[in-house]
Amino acid sequence: MTNVTVLITECLCLIFQMQNCGVNRVKLINLEFNTSGSYRCEVSTEGPNFETVAQNANMTVMAFPSEDPMIEGVLSTYSVGDYVTANCTSGKSNPPAALTWKINGQKVDTWVLEYREGPDETDTQGLHTKTVGLNFQIQNEHFIINGEGVAARMEIRCTSTVGGLTRQKSVFPTLARGLTSNKLAQNGYRNSA
Repeated sequence: MTNVTVLITECLCLIFQMQNCGVNRVKLINLEFNTSGSYRCEVSTEGPNFETVAQNANMTVMAFPSEDPMIEGVLSTYSVGDYVTANCTSGKSNPPAALTWKINGQKVDTWVLEYREGPDETDTQGLHTKTVGLNFQIQNEHFIINGEGVAARMEIRCTSTVGGLTRQKSVFPTLARGLTSNKLAQNGYRNSA
């Protein structure tokens, strides 16, 4: 059996959990964002040859949002021709979240609708909050009819993505009362049935 010695070069910025370290892994704890970077693992054999193999890899320390994004400004009911003006704000994260809007499951194209991005705010711990706005005029096709006696509605969804992990929030405004299902169908509203 070969004797194995694990030697970890000391670094002031990292704390190792030695009981979880071995020849194939090192566990780092209490990481901070400034510990992101390139790391090198080097393995050397004993003499007389002292062969060395090394591998570099990048590590990024991330903080994921602890809550879903927040949608503000959407009313509970709208009429065709009304404007929807809304903001979506991500939960705190590092790096900043990528925010996307969807209407009835379809991604909002920036060239079709007014799409504005607010400033990226950073707190004292280095966590970012991002806001993206949405402004569009409601058309007939934005409302979906879900059956007789059920109000036509649309889904407005905001998705926050950090490091491939997503959180989302949806709101479901309905069409203002007073329009019958037959009238909606004549005007081109979609039926989900």
